[in-house]
Amino acid sequence: YLEMIEKKTGSLLGACAEMPATLVGADEEVIDDFDKFGRALGIGFQIHDDLLEIYGNPDDMGKSLGSDIAEGKQTLMVIKARNQFGKEWGAIIGDPNAPNLMDMIRSFFTEKGIKSETKSMAQSYFKSARESLENISDINRDELNEFVNLVENRTY
Repeated sequence: YLEMIEKKTGSLLGACAEMPATLVGADEEVIDDFDKFGRALGIGFQIHDDLLEIYGNPDDMGKSLGSDIAEGKQTLMVIKARNQFGKEWGAIIGDPNAPNLMDMIRSFFTEKGIKSETKSMAQSYFKSARESLENISDINRDELNEFVNLVENRTY
């Protein structure tokens, strides 16, 4: 899962972050730091998005919650649930038409610590994004850190 989102969202944001540094002729080390920034931000974004897909506000999200699970997508939380609590998880998702399925899934993820583990993992990637900026001089770190905060605290 992490490899997939690193290649998907991570590489996209990594390229977006490193491209300006490349275009102005920055040192290879600076370009690499911007790539690390974007990749960590992208991975954090995707993990946070998985959380919002379950716990967000459907009006903010613009879609019904749980659609990823309904479509069989293997999000980080689904993988954790399946790997750590196989039979219990299978019993919960065994009836995809259960009227309170999303409530059961939310409760399961919360009670089993999957929600908090996932949130901590997203936060660690956002922290890595911020840390990757520390070695770069002549940038406005405050604005980039504010951007990380925006991504980290988004509700949509």
